[in-house]
Amino acid sequence: MARLLFNPDLVLHPDGRRAIVYVRDEVESGISAFVSPVHPRLAVLLALFDGQPTLRDVVSDWAYVGGSGSPDRAGEEFSEFASTWGATPLLVTAESVPPERRKVYDPAAFIVPGQEVDLSAIRCSAPISLVHVTTYRCAVDCAYCYSRPPNAPSDHLSLDRLDVILDEVRDLGVDRASLSGGDVFCHPRGMELIELYAEHGIIPQIATKVPLDDLRARGLRDLGVESIQVSLDSPHAAEHDGLVGRPGHLEALLPGLDAIAKAGLGLRTNTVLTPRNYPGALELIPLLAERYDNLRSMQMTPYGRSLYRHRDDLFLTPDQAADLTDRIKTYQQSYPQVRVHASGMPDPTFYERSPEDKSEKHRERALCSGNRWGFVLLPNGEVTVCEELYHHPRFILGDLRRQTVAEVWNSPEALALAFPAPDSAPAGSACARCPEFVECHHVKGRCYKRALQAYGLDHPDWPDPMCPYAPEGRRF
Repeated sequence: MARLLFNPDLVLHPDGRRAIVYVRDEVESGISAFVSPVHPRLAVLLALFDGQPTLRDVVSDWAYVGGSGSPDRAGEEFSEFASTWGATPLLVTAESVPPERRKVYDPAAFIVPGQEVDLSAIRCSAPISLVHVTTYRCAVDCAYCYSRPPNAPSDHLSLDRLDVILDEVRDLGVDRASLSGGDVFCHPRGMELIELYAEHGIIPQIATKVPLDDLRARGLRDLGVESIQVSLDSPHAAEHDGLVGRPGHLEALLPGLDAIAKAGLGLRTNTVLTPRNYPGALELIPLLAERYDNLRSMQMTPYGRSLYRHRDDLFLTPDQAADLTDRIKTYQQSYPQVRVHASGMPDPTFYERSPEDKSEKHRERALCSGNRWGFVLLPNGEVTVCEELYHHPRFILGDLRRQTVAEVWNSPEALALAFPAPDSAPAGSACARCPEFVECHHVKGRCYKRALQAYGLDHPDWPDPMCPYAPEGRRF
């Protein structure tokens, strides 16, 4: 009988009065991201699968440890639990996992007194994910840029202070972080910053538009980096270079894809789609999918409103948006080894939809991770809930130059934003008279970024424009 291991593509994590399971890396694993609460008893059960015992062994132990009464009843309990996860594999055979990827958990770490168990919390007791906007500096000047706001602080968090922060972050169980920007390679001490993450055992996930050479790519691999995301907007120089504002940029960038492959790193790409590069940009999909065996994912991102640099003529037309949906389906079928997907698909007809349609779409929205299980560290050390909110004072949770992560996570600012009182909405906002205020804000949350996109930076307390009760705003 096979010896079983808890799936290393998932993370089993103690979280206060419960446990949670979440996806370690959506791109690398191919499993759609989720965070799911788990009863501590069942977390102990999952922790017993450390690659040594068989299912029969664990069920037998669980009958004793978990108080099920008999192996048969323990087996039934496990089967009932496993069936609720659908196609997501909780367990894999130990033989299928290289030794360096195996993760062993201490069952005792998940023990919670029965009377204290609470599975109802939406917000994690401590953050489990980190986005670090390392700098606003960049090698290009993209027409569609959202990440270089004017008048933002120009100073950078010292590496000495970051060292202390990463000690705490790693103790919380965070083992990977997204390094955003700007561009980390434009940070005055970018490679040292990446090395610091590696020294703390936190895998840095990097996105860049800076051309990479063989030496740098090998150096990143040696630091434990698993893959690199490269932003490419077209295989045609006129389209790509025109959008990024740098003549010759595509020609300089492409050799870096070979350097990434030779270094043994995975490759991810992101492409921003506008009428200026559509549909030529889609030619990247077969071109790269057929050339690079290390290609993990290709994300096609239709242009969305930039909060500080916006042009209406960069929005895809309705016909282009419909065509993109069809093309993505075709490419997914043609290149199943690559995760080809479009994010933030536009719906230019949204404001014309019926209230019933808007309500259904709003109910089906994704749960916002900001200030629920993740936070964003800004270049100067301030903390916010979303990188596209920049330093907007309404969404600053604290400052890690002078506070700990725990202090920021549990600060009055963070808790008030996560669980606002119904009377906190200003009188002029649609939220102030909403009968679903608590359910909306406390459970799935409203999208602050879309509120600012639709109504302006001076309306941070207005609703998500996708809410059926929201007034019509600008296209976002």
